[in-house]
Amino acid sequence: YNKWAQDSKFESMLPKAVAKRQSDAIQKAGASQTGLDNHLHDLPPKAEHVLPYTDQLFREAATEWLISTDQPIQALEHPSFHLMIHVAS
Repeated sequence: YNKWAQDSKFESMLPKAVAKRQSDAIQKAGASQTGLDNHLHDLPPKAEHVLPYTDQLFREAATEWLISTDQPIQALEHPSFHLMIHVAS
């Protein structure tokens, strides 16, 4: 049967033949299976993009901040807001 199976290119289903194919497959997978490390690489840091200051850009950013955070309009006039802007500049 084994000789016939080999000559006929028939995959034997006898328990020993199945066990050998499984063992061979495990060995082959162990030798060729890789992890992600070979595929991962560090990305170069993105260049920092600083927007040039303009009064118009500041007003747009402040308006967006007021709306997004549900702040009262008076928040822009508060001394602590002015201090924060002064420190950031």
